Amino acid sequence: SCLTEFLARFRPATQADEALICALALTPFWGGPPGERPLIVITGPEGQGVQETGKSTLADLVGSIAGGTFRVRLGRGDFAEEVAKQILGDAAVRHRVVLFDNLSGLTESSELADLITSPWIQGRPAYGRQRARANRLTWVATSVSPEFDADHSSRCVVIHLLAPAEGADPEFRAAGAAFVEEHHARLISDALSILADKKQFISEKYSRFPLWDREVLGCHEAANEALR
Repeated sequence: SCLTEFLARFRPATQADEALICALALTPFWGGPPGERPLIVITGPEGQGVQETGKSTLADLVGSIAGGTFRVRLGRGDFAEEVAKQILGDAAVRHRVVLFDNLSGLTESSELADLITSPWIQGRPAYGRQRARANRLTWVATSVSPEFDADHSSRCVVIHLLAPAEGADPEFRAAGAAFVEEHHARLISDALSILADKKQFISEKYSRFPLWDREVLGCHEAANEALR
């Protein structure tokens, strides 16, 4: 499919990571209950002369298929309240993918962890009245060395990307964006078709998100490997 061709641009470390990349691309189009989606963390071996693996590019391009990626600005103070305020703002309301880009250090906030799996996001944006939106967002984070407390860890799945192959396209990001623009309607159609198709039988123990495991991750033949 066109979506499979698009995802093949990235280099997952294992088949389990390939399954999780597929799940990332499908999640924005999944109509499951609000609050039933994990935080999808993308990591890869960067630094020490290693070319960019495409962590942020993967998040941004998947988001562009679904209408755009909203990048959360993390500051100090009450993370959950600030994140909710941004997500409820006019700039974010049409976006289905939320990105915490380049996290560093230990991420620990029980309130933020609860927000990610809350059925509803409520708060007051910087300018405007109290708002609420159903939490059908696809939550994504990128980090070279992700560290999470217990609250976040139970809500996460982690995609490991490899460094680009020798001779990889230096215009990798621009080429991916051009592909999405050219095949946008087909990519959406493929995602919906895959979600409607027969799923893999899940024999491994479910994660905290059993419905997502079955209906989204289960679209890939390596779903059980991703759950091990």
